[in-house]
Amino acid sequence: MLLWLVVLVGGGYFLYRGLIGGVGSSLTGDRALEELRMAYARGNLSDEEFEERRANLSREEYQ
Repeated sequence: MLLWLVVLVGGGYFLYRGLIGGVGSSLTGDRALEELRMAYARGNLSDEEFEERRANLSREEYQ
């Protein structure tokens, strides 16, 4: 009984990882965008630098 539970939970985990695996690049992009926003909020970037880098991240996400 316990073995079936482990198999079921393990199968669900691998199914979940497989489904979100195709979204991995956008998750990475989200992290990069969040870092960019934090740098902007700290004042490390000008408005122009922020917009240019944000546009570059958006372009890379859709390639």
